[in-house]
Amino acid sequence: MKRAKLLVVEDEKEVLAYFRGSLEKKFDADIEAVDNGEEAVKIMIENDFDLVIMDIKMPSMSGIDVMKKVSEARKLQDVIVVTAYDSKDIAFEAEEAGALDYVAKPLNMEALLSKVKRILGDKGLSVEK
Repeated sequence: MKRAKLLVVEDEKEVLAYFRGSLEKKFDADIEAVDNGEEAVKIMIENDFDLVIMDIKMPSMSGIDVMKKVSEARKLQDVIVVTAYDSKDIAFEAEEAGALDYVAKPLNMEALLSKVKRILGDKGLSVEK
């Protein structure tokens, strides 16, 4: 079975490390991580990820802008957005930009991992270790 390829995009380095570590413990997957929107655009255009987990609010380029830029260059990968702003407006804007799902901060890691497992399982990918 094919290993899943994941990308985590989060500007706060401690949170990025937490996301990556949690995913590495739970899933048998190739996991890449970047800490800014510009790098996310570049790597998402150049690579095929099965799933991207991305913060919405980042200093120089928001997660929404990242999704829009990637969509201009290629088919957008499946994206779960993470936001500290749990509102219907943000959820709608993220969905309009192409997000598959979203989770609110403070983050319930088990809920996020459950969503990741469901999405990867739906794709027929090897998931848990």
